[in-house]
Amino acid sequence: MSETGLKTERPPQTDPLRVLVDASASLPRSSDLDMVLPRILAAARQLIAADAYAVWRSYDNGETWRTLASDGLSNTYSFTAGRPSTTVPTGPIVAPDVFSEPRLASRVAMYEREGICSLLTVPLVIEAAVSGTIAFYYREPHEFTESEVQYATALANLASSSLRIAELHAAQQRERQRLAFLAEASALLSSSLDYEGTLQQVARLAVPHIGDWCSLNIVQGDTLVPLAVAHEDPEKLVLAAEFLRRYPESIYEELGSARLLRSGESELLRSIPDADLVAAARDEEHLRMLRALHITSLITVPLKARGRIFGLLRLVTAESGRLLDEDDLHLAEDLARRASVAIDNANLYRELREGEERYRTLVAAAAALVFQTDPQGHFNEPQRDWSTYTGQSWEEHRGFGWAEALHTDDRAWVLEYARESVRKSALLQVSARLWHAASRHYRHIVVRAVPMLNLDGTIREWVGTITDVHDQRHAEEALRRTEKLAAAGRLAATVAHEINNPLEAVTNLLYIAQRSTALDAETRHNLAIADEELQRVAHIVRQTLGFYREATSPRATDLASIVTDVLDLYRRRIGDRKIQLRTDIASGITPVVVGGEIKQVVANLVANAIDSIEPPGIISVEVRAAEDEAEILISDTGSGINEEKCARLFEPFFTTKKDVGTGLGLWVSKGIVEKHGGCISFESSTTAADHGTKFKVRLPLVPPATLEMARLR
Repeated sequence: MSETGLKTERPPQTDPLRVLVDASASLPRSSDLDMVLPRILAAARQLIAADAYAVWRSYDNGETWRTLASDGLSNTYSFTAGRPSTTVPTGPIVAPDVFSEPRLASRVAMYEREGICSLLTVPLVIEAAVSGTIAFYYREPHEFTESEVQYATALANLASSSLRIAELHAAQQRERQRLAFLAEASALLSSSLDYEGTLQQVARLAVPHIGDWCSLNIVQGDTLVPLAVAHEDPEKLVLAAEFLRRYPESIYEELGSARLLRSGESELLRSIPDADLVAAARDEEHLRMLRALHITSLITVPLKARGRIFGLLRLVTAESGRLLDEDDLHLAEDLARRASVAIDNANLYRELREGEERYRTLVAAAAALVFQTDPQGHFNEPQRDWSTYTGQSWEEHRGFGWAEALHTDDRAWVLEYARESVRKSALLQVSARLWHAASRHYRHIVVRAVPMLNLDGTIREWVGTITDVHDQRHAEEALRRTEKLAAAGRLAATVAHEINNPLEAVTNLLYIAQRSTALDAETRHNLAIADEELQRVAHIVRQTLGFYREATSPRATDLASIVTDVLDLYRRRIGDRKIQLRTDIASGITPVVVGGEIKQVVANLVANAIDSIEPPGIISVEVRAAEDEAEILISDTGSGINEEKCARLFEPFFTTKKDVGTGLGLWVSKGIVEKHGGCISFESSTTAADHGTKFKVRLPLVPPATLEMARLR
């Protein structure tokens, strides 16, 4: 074994003439390059005993050389090399000592690494030029005989024609593959307007058909961004992604990509020596990563459409060792033209879609439906928005059938107005009521239509919008009602304030009278009843003032304390009416609330429960926590509320009581609860077996933003 680990014993020598005869018969029989090369090496082994063999080839008049096939050489032996001498040798190179042969000076480092001492090369003459060699290597000094040189030359003459035939056959196969590739790439590019996904498929298709790498890069701002990158090895893609992240390409550099983007010319680099990598590297790490990519050849083709260059197509060979040529360049340019058209078409389509989307977004933001009619105002093609809104089919709304969806009171005059607008070619704007299929009701709409004119001034079509203003009208009506209620509230607050002054005086006098020692038992009882009723009047006054005045700031408050205080206020009244009070009040539940307002809500609900019961009866009060909410439940066994009254229960000034109540208690309570970010609901039954009403108040345990805003005000 030698220091390189390769066998040094030489194969037994066979009859040279017999070997040449067999080679002359076997080499022409195959036109497959993958079969011809091993046969050349096999014949060389049988013909001349050596330590290693190689078939070298140059495709650029001897500028660069590469091994097509070898036997006995280590994996580290370079597969490409520069020109061995200033001129391409026309005859054999016989070198018993490779280190003293001037024509091999550029390759001495390779021979040292491989342990080569002696060398014989014979030229392969292809198309009347020396563009290849067969090499015989020795790891021990060897003196060549004239017969060895003659036999090797004879083998080279036989191999030259066979190698050329095989290469022509390979070229024909590549051409067929290229045509098939272009056909498949064209089909892919035309199959979808999602060009990013399509280009990624095309890049994968080009690998490894043309190169080991394929990338399509688009100019974005001042940077060249890879839109699609393909390689068969996923780990290589990770390396490339890291490389591009750390070293993005600028379009303002003087060399490389920036130069091609300015010139619009394609570039073929058949081979890339290490010196070029050193010159292109920005720093040591950049050079290390460039070398790790093992780039052998590079083709760069600008992507351009409508006179504008917007990117680059790159095809790279690396670990395969294949050198790209002019045929590959033509194929890349053809592919780039197709990709450019696909990208440009996709961009135009995307711009069109974005424009349509902006238009539709504007229409949607305006809550409008779009329609189109012929010059006379007929629907002459299906109107999707109209059908969605009205539920009319195309057969129903075609022509003037659309008028059937208008309210019967609006139909005639709207049609007349439309015909008048057609006669005058004037803007149409009208308010009417249109059937709404989803709600099964007529809704208020505003129609605006603009005539689109031909060059001669005649109407080509009408384009219009329908805006649903039903909710807006109801909101305006609700605002007017609210303004009326606000005025009533201010009046009620004024009246309550005026009542409050004499009420305080009466309360004080009654307090003094109750302290008199001269009163008999009956008088004391009557005064106590009067005091209780007076407290009710005072409570009503406080409620009325609460309609108009804001309360104090919210804070964390124990609901148990609020509910207990209210029940203490009503406990005597509950007892006098023979009503049983059941409570299940959990302590420690502390939402952030305005205590006085929540107390007002609880008082309203308890008072309503008392008024709804004909003694005897039961009122149940419960306070509990449910996940992130606090709940107050107040139920009674009263007569219940019928379905018709349930629908209006929270309306202002509506009451289920005949002679008592303002009809504002539940309305105010609902407003207070919702201001705190909660909600109030109820269940009621009027059946004989299970009658009564149950109210549930839910408050968030975390204060909502609306409550915080209320506090800040």
